Amino acid sequence: MTMQKPRTKPRSKSKPKPDDNFWRELAKIGESIPASERVGKPTDISKNIDHYLYGSPKEN
Repeated sequence: MTMQKPRTKPRSKSKPKPDDNFWRELAKIGESIPASERVGKPTDISKNIDHYLYGSPKEN
């Protein structure tokens, strides 16, 4: 019975860099939304997500 030789390719230990193209594309999508559509939308959605989804009290 022969044993297989383990792979010798070293793994990269550095963290992957954030993909700048992703953020640029996301910004383009945001910029493509007309200003008239953005008016009246909540600006505190990240802080009060439970309020907007489930009706819990807002945090100040």
